[in-house]
Amino acid sequence: LFEWIVTRINETIKSPDHDEVFIGILDIFGFENFEHNSFEQFCINYANEKLQQHYNLHTFKWETAEALEEGIDYSQVTFVDNKNVLDIIEKRPMGIMDLLDEECSFPKGTDETFLAKLGKVFNKNSSFSVSKLHAKFEVKHYTDKVAYDVSGFLDKNKDSLKEEFILLTQTSKDPIIRDLLKPPNTHRNKPSTVGTSFLTELQALMDLINKTNPHWVRCIKPNHYSKPTIFNESAVLTQLKSAGVIETVKIRKQGYPVRLPLEKFYDLYQSLLRKKFSGNIKAKAKSLVQALNLDKFYC
Repeated sequence: LFEWIVTRINETIKSPDHDEVFIGILDIFGFENFEHNSFEQFCINYANEKLQQHYNLHTFKWETAEALEEGIDYSQVTFVDNKNVLDIIEKRPMGIMDLLDEECSFPKGTDETFLAKLGKVFNKNSSFSVSKLHAKFEVKHYTDKVAYDVSGFLDKNKDSLKEEFILLTQTSKDPIIRDLLKPPNTHRNKPSTVGTSFLTELQALMDLINKTNPHWVRCIKPNHYSKPTIFNESAVLTQLKSAGVIETVKIRKQGYPVRLPLEKFYDLYQSLLRKKFSGNIKAKAKSLVQALNLDKFYC
């Protein structure tokens, strides 16, 4: 029903023209780490990891390109690369998502056998660990370590209705009921799972985002208690580091943190001198900074 409502809303507000020209706002769930984390938190945190990788690549690619153009040495600046964590989750054919689907296809597959398989595959990976005693596996995400309870993972990933029930809905006289559940694809070798659908939809979202010119708003929590007037310095610093903000600032500190368009710079500061300069805007801006005796500039 939720998917049907979303589809109808999208169809209603979609413009018939200029499909490729739009302004979109993506508001996602924040990174989740509760006392009990299950399949839902795993999917949400996977999406956050994917978007963080995009932020890293886009931001640092842009910043380093600016630094190269300005002749700035940024070789000492590094950022946290979360590719290893994403490989653990999505890399085929031995990522967590694929292993979960594989276990769901086995008649005798259980949450416990799934956990044992994860431990065997990722036993030497520094970003992953297993606690068989507590039936949990732990992933070192870009923000924090999260322990996931595997209880119910297989059932939540299957989350499928009986084929007979779906076929029954297709005989309804109500068009909405018929439209809610699509008939099963008889040509598909195995049934789709929640994890597979989530992975496919997330990749489609990333493909769309990669075609856009993104702008980011980083939200920082002052404390973990959701209470006012409490500022936890270590928690804020951890968030800034994990979000790549610190590394971006380091690159800016080594270069030119203020970047004004030449026209705006000239209009603002030409009034400090009584003379006007000739030539194109770049030549005039250079003449202006030289006349002002600025010792370090880049035009």
